[in-house]
Amino acid sequence: MSQEQATGDGEKPAGGSGIRGWIGRNEALLSLFGPAFLLGLGRGFTAPALPLLALDFGASAAGAGLTVFAPMLGGVLFTLPTGYLIDRIGRRKMLIAGPVITALSAFLMLRATSFNEILIYLAIGGIAQQVWQMSRLAAIADAGAQDQRGRMITGMSGVNRAGIMIGPIAGGIAGELFGLRAPFLMYGI
Repeated sequence: MSQEQATGDGEKPAGGSGIRGWIGRNEALLSLFGPAFLLGLGRGFTAPALPLLALDFGASAAGAGLTVFAPMLGGVLFTLPTGYLIDRIGRRKMLIAGPVITALSAFLMLRATSFNEILIYLAIGGIAQQVWQMSRLAAIADAGAQDQRGRMITGMSGVNRAGIMIGPIAGGIAGELFGLRAPFLMYGI
């Protein structure tokens, strides 16, 4: 069967052949997976530093546990507002806002002077993560081909998890060599 017959209307498939063709055919996947991996990697960078930073500010072990809780709380509290804002101002603006707010929260961690500030900045990071995640899912639901949505969502989740898994190694090394706040600089960048 020729390529013209495969498309059903006499047109050649988009993108051509070779690496440029593959990129053209998979542009949506690349724009989805790249940011998911980088945001997961950044989140992983900070994982080993958070409890130690909390302890440096005099928090107890239970208080250090709040560093895991705070981003989750921010995300939970902002789930419904995120959906409203996606519908109200658009998914594209929200897709941009998520990583921008993520970087802001990471850079604010560099300036934190108290444990309470750390918790607030982590909650802001959780909000940012929720904004990006929900916006990305809305984008997939709106623009993804029906027979590719499941693969796009699971692929995005998989590369995000891979970043979260790889990040602590680099973040731990950076924290050891350059101080406990260095992973937050890496995350912000």
